[in-house]
Amino acid sequence: MTEEILNVAEFDFGITRLASEFHQDWRNYARTSEGLVHTWISELGELRAKKVSLLLEDAQRMLRSELSADSLGTLWNACVPWVWPAGLFGRDGREWLLQVSDIARSWLAENSGSELDVIPACQHDPLPAPVRQWIDKTASAGGLIQQGVSDSEFLAAWDEIADNVCPELALRITVRSLLNSAHPVPGYIYGELERQGAAYGYGEFLVAAMEHLIDDEVTESQGREY
Repeated sequence: MTEEILNVAEFDFGITRLASEFHQDWRNYARTSEGLVHTWISELGELRAKKVSLLLEDAQRMLRSELSADSLGTLWNACVPWVWPAGLFGRDGREWLLQVSDIARSWLAENSGSELDVIPACQHDPLPAPVRQWIDKTASAGGLIQQGVSDSEFLAAWDEIADNVCPELALRITVRSLLNSAHPVPGYIYGELERQGAAYGYGEFLVAAMEHLIDDEVTESQGREY
């Protein structure tokens, strides 16, 4: 799977990258949410088919998980820069991800001759224990997610992604959520995320997008006491 990510992951990609497009001014670029997905795909540039395939993989993995429609919606809303009124466009989380999946699948069928019927199993290594512990503690304390998203619902859904769906996707959801919430990140946690991102095949800018959130005043020993 790392080989699949290489060369397309200098910045974010997949469902988390798509979510970042739904900022406060997204209606300046498309009339409908579906229209913005089409617009985003049309502007992907080089390796477009691979990027659309990674979007479809993310959506399908989430849809095939044990997560409820509400939990899928919580993860999406944690990843969009501005939850209200963007939200889920009148759909629940499952309906929206099905829509995204259908758009990606149709584009691949029309433009690359492939519908990606078989989604590869995720084979990424688990996230480091310090990251898991910090996410659990920070979310449980109500300090991780942007306003409008339930911390407890997010944490339960994030744990399911990290444990049973794909830890690589969980890392991207973590980065996107932190960017949206602007929550400080201890330097030692940032280092763990950076090393894990490199192991997953990310380029230098995906995790580095949150470099401005680093709080070097929190040490690893303080983090364990948090």
